[in-house]
Amino acid sequence: LLDFRPVLRSKQAMGFVLAYTVHNFELFAYRAWTVAFLVYAAARHPDEALPASVAMLAAMINLFGVPASILGNECALHLGRHRWITMVMITSALLAAGIGFTADWPLWVVVVLMCLYSMTVAGESASVTAGAVESAPQGYRGATMAVHSSIAFSGAFLGPLAFGIVLDQTGGGIDTSSWGMAFLMLGAVVITGPLLLRWSR
Repeated sequence: LLDFRPVLRSKQAMGFVLAYTVHNFELFAYRAWTVAFLVYAAARHPDEALPASVAMLAAMINLFGVPASILGNECALHLGRHRWITMVMITSALLAAGIGFTADWPLWVVVVLMCLYSMTVAGESASVTAGAVESAPQGYRGATMAVHSSIAFSGAFLGPLAFGIVLDQTGGGIDTSSWGMAFLMLGAVVITGPLLLRWSR
């Protein structure tokens, strides 16, 4: 019952597990720091009025990820799971690499970019989990999902922590370059997702 060795030996299943770890690293760092980043961006534009509170904007931005995750899995069925996950993760990494440096841009542009980023962050989530289920060794589907969750959610813990450490080490988030470097770190981690999937094949 508790023998997870067949799952750990399955290269294909572990590729999806590790890709999901990368996904959670990005997702939870993004969710944990979105409000703080929007507060910083709003402070850079004291003359621009926000259409809603920062907390409300963050909630609305996060909602864009829900349909993206569902529709993303549908796209994966048509384009191929590995191809779709790779496309979304690369796009997400590129957005992450630049979005922190946009805090001085007009606020509406920052919000639109964050909405797009929210979609790419969640766009491969369902596909990765479905891939883990599909690639589970025969008779070990439950064990595969246990490994999938246990290992992957270590990324959920490490993501927000690593983001905060980078902020502290690059100026404490008091200037745009500091936020840029923190998001750039997210992009660098996310780009390993497609590499892990390629390795697993």
